[in-house]
Amino acid sequence: MMKLRKTAVSALKAGLTAAALFYCLTRTAEVREAVSDGVERCIYTVIPSLYAMLILSGLLTGSGLISAIYRRSQILGDLAVFTVSQFAGYPVGARMLAAEAAAGRLPKQRAEALAGACCGAGPAFVFGCISSRLYSSDRAGIVILISTVSANAVLAVWAVFRGRGSPAGASPAAPGEVSAAFTDAVAGGGSAMTGICFMVTAFSVLTAMLHDTGIIGAIAHPISEISGMPEAATARAVCAFLDVTAAERLPAGDVTLLPVIAGLVSFGGVCVLMQIAAVVQGQINIRQFAVSRLAAAVLSFAVCKLITPRLMSGEAVAVSALRPALHAAPSPVPSVLLIIMTLAVLSESGRLCKKPETE
Repeated sequence: MMKLRKTAVSALKAGLTAAALFYCLTRTAEVREAVSDGVERCIYTVIPSLYAMLILSGLLTGSGLISAIYRRSQILGDLAVFTVSQFAGYPVGARMLAAEAAAGRLPKQRAEALAGACCGAGPAFVFGCISSRLYSSDRAGIVILISTVSANAVLAVWAVFRGRGSPAGASPAAPGEVSAAFTDAVAGGGSAMTGICFMVTAFSVLTAMLHDTGIIGAIAHPISEISGMPEAATARAVCAFLDVTAAERLPAGDVTLLPVIAGLVSFGGVCVLMQIAAVVQGQINIRQFAVSRLAAAVLSFAVCKLITPRLMSGEAVAVSALRPALHAAPSPVPSVLLIIMTLAVLSESGRLCKKPETE
């Protein structure tokens, strides 16, 4: 039975790969447009909102500061990681927990329990990619942040009681190692950022393929019938479920969609799940993580549904299609220069062509 299942999974993977290859070879114009769209989102939104926090998380872990907090108090350590994760961006919390678990400073079971709660979009993404592009006021972004952080706080309380074990008590890094930790953090952050951008671009092409083949429309139609949402908006929500950065394409100015947007932002999308799977390198159970994020999405939807009438009452939402994003990068030049400098650091540190270690 197990052998049959493995054969079926391998056949499915081969079929999907062949279908994707056929689409890329036969629909070059659509693929080119999708790749261009994915790269644009990386340059204008993902890199400016996430790169610095990836470096910071690597520095906090590599310098031994997080392990020092865990040595003092496990609850304080959990609180520190949770706080950073809510404002840093999706992969940061799981990346910090995976590093602590890999170094033996945090039990794997506890790291897995906490990872599901330590996952937040961060203000830079919420305001830059969602609020400023869909609404004329940042109050919608505040509503989304309150909803997502509240849902994560509920999961964090549950995770603290569920995740057992004590940290191994590893000593924090010596002061003389901080400079080396900073260099490693820059190189590690650049490597992680590269993988994230490749994933965003790949999902942009995948979403285009599913849209062109009518699969997204077939999924959106019954959901639209049940929920009462317009089918076009439902189709865009399905795209955002695959890649949350596509949420900026939802209908602008519709306050009734805020709970749906909050749920999508809280879940993060399938693309984010794959990004985190690549970042944690097997230290976190991704299936368990995905279940936690689905629970967070439901909680975020409920909280947002509850607070939207109060916080958005009387809020005038004047939307203009020509209105620029208030928090998006005004120019691609800084991101492009950052990519070039990151490649230089990775090349200098020997990580650019380094093959991943296997156990």
